[in-house]
Amino acid sequence: MREVPTTSSTTRYSGLRVLLLDDASVNNKILTRRLLPLLPGAVVTSVETAAKALEHLQIGDVIGDGPSPSSFFDIFFVDELLSNEKDALRGTDVTRILRAHEAAVATRAMAVGLQPASPVIAVGCSGNAGTSEHDSCALESGQDAVLAKPLSSELLKTTLFSLLAARGYT
Repeated sequence: MREVPTTSSTTRYSGLRVLLLDDASVNNKILTRRLLPLLPGAVVTSVETAAKALEHLQIGDVIGDGPSPSSFFDIFFVDELLSNEKDALRGTDVTRILRAHEAAVATRAMAVGLQPASPVIAVGCSGNAGTSEHDSCALESGQDAVLAKPLSSELLKTTLFSLLAARGYT
C-alpha cells in the first residue's frame, strides 16, 4: 500500500480519497502521476491485489458500530485483468463485492454523513475495454465507467470530473 498526498491541502480536492487497484505497480505509479495534477489536495492509495483493495475498503466489516470514514473512498480505479491474482478475482468481481458491501452499510453510512457508493472506473487493456460485451459486463458489475489502456488524458479528465461532479465536487 502506498498513499501519496499532494502538496497543497487547501484546494477543493483536499480530503478526496482515491483508491487504485492494478497488479502492475508501474501502472499504479503512472496513474498516480496523472491524477495528482488533476486532483490537487487528494490522497491516492495504490494496491496491487484484490485482497489488499478489499482490506482497504474494509469489506466484511458491516456488523458493529457503523462504517468508518477510513473505509470509504471517493473514487476507485480498478484494473480489469488482475493477472497476478492468487485468488483469481477480476476487477468486476471486486466491484460486485464492493457494491454488495455498500448496500449493506448504506443506511449507517448516510447517518454519519458519508456517501456509501463510490464511483468505480474500470481500466482495461485496449483489446478488451471499449467492446460492447466487455463494457456491458463492467457496467452490470456496478462499474460506472470503462477506460481503455493506454489512457487518453482527455477521456480520463472528462470521466473523472463527471463522476466527481455527481458527488458534489466541482
